[in-house]
Amino acid sequence: MKQNSSQFARARQGIISHIRQNRLSGGDKLPSIRAFAGEFCISPLTIQKAIGSLISQGILTAKVGSGTYVAPSGKRLYGDRVIGILMSPFLTIENNFLSEIFQGIKTFLDERGYRAILMQYSSGEIEKEEIAALDAILQQKINGMIANFNSPADSVLWSRLEQENIPLVCVNNLSQKHLFCGVTTNNFAGGILAAKTLYEYGHRNIAIAANNIRTLSVDERISGFRDYLKNCSVEIDPANLLFIRPGHSLAQEVGCCIDALLQNRRRPSAVFAINDGIAAEFILQLSERKVRIPEEISIIGFDNNDVCRFLTPQLTTIRQPAYEMGRRAAEIVLNLIDNKNSSELLEVSLKPELIIRNSIKKITPDV
Repeated sequence: MKQNSSQFARARQGIISHIRQNRLSGGDKLPSIRAFAGEFCISPLTIQKAIGSLISQGILTAKVGSGTYVAPSGKRLYGDRVIGILMSPFLTIENNFLSEIFQGIKTFLDERGYRAILMQYSSGEIEKEEIAALDAILQQKINGMIANFNSPADSVLWSRLEQENIPLVCVNNLSQKHLFCGVTTNNFAGGILAAKTLYEYGHRNIAIAANNIRTLSVDERISGFRDYLKNCSVEIDPANLLFIRPGHSLAQEVGCCIDALLQNRRRPSAVFAINDGIAAEFILQLSERKVRIPEEISIIGFDNNDVCRFLTPQLTTIRQPAYEMGRRAAEIVLNLIDNKNSSELLEVSLKPELIIRNSIKKITPDV
C-alpha cells in the first residue's frame, strides 16, 4: 500500500514537472498514458489515477478520443491548490527549528504544485491567539491546513477544528485527545535517550527545565526522562522541576530558575532542558554567573537547533528530524485531500537522535 501511494505521488509530480519543464500552457496536449508509464517506470493504471486526480483538481482536462490536455489558461498550475500553515514564530532562539519544518512542508508542496500560506501567531496568550490565527487562515481559500498548535487539551480550539471539517495535520505537537492526523518526533523515546545519556555519564541529581505550556510533546519528553531514571532508582527532586512561564521573558524566567538552583543545598550536577532555546539561555546565564559548564553543571537540550554549534561549550542535544517532519506532514495533508472519505487517523512518530557535543561531562556517581 505504501509503495502504491509513493508511486501515485511520483506519477503526479512527474506529470506536473513535465508541464513546467516544457512550459506547457492551457490547451497543450500531454503525452499518452503509455508514454508517461514508460518514462517514469510506473504502471499505466497508476498513471491513469494520477491524471484523474489532476483532472479533478482543475490542472488537466480530458477530451474523449483525443487525449489529455493542460486545463484552459484561466486555470494556473497552482489554481486554488493552497495549504494553510499555522505556526508560532520561528525567528527566535527557542523555536527556530520550526523553520526547518516549514521548509520541509514548502518543498514538498512546491513539488506537488501546491502553494503554502504561512500565518504565525505570537507567543503571548497562546489559546486566544491560536484561535484568532485559525479564524484568519480559514478566511483564505485553502484546501487543507498544517498546524503547530500549543493550546491545552480542554481548549475550545480543538472543538472548533472538529466542526470545520477541513483536512488538517498537526505537526510537532499532536492533539492530546488524538483527534487529527499528525507528525511528531517520538518525544517519549527522546526523553529516555536524554536520561540514559546523563545516567551513563554518572549524573543522579538532575534538574528538568521546561515550558509551562503542557503540550503532549513536553509531557512525553518529561515522562520518558523520569520513567527511565525511576527504573534506575533515581527520583527527580521536586525542587529541581523548573517551569518557564509562557508570555514572559525567557531570559528573566531562566535567570529565576538558575538562582533557585544555585541556592539549593544540594546543587544538581546536570540539567535537562526541554528545548534548545532554554538550554542555550542556561548556558549563557550560568557562564555569566561564573558557573563552569560542564565541569560544574552539565546541560543537555532537545531539538538540535543551529544555535547548538555556536554556544560555548557546544550543546549536547536530542535531534528532531524537523525537515522530514515537514515533508511527511505535507504528504499526509495532500493524501487527506485526495481521499476525503477516508476515516483513517494517521499519527507518524519519527525517531530522535542523540548528538553528543561538549556540554556534558562524565562524573563519579554519588553513592
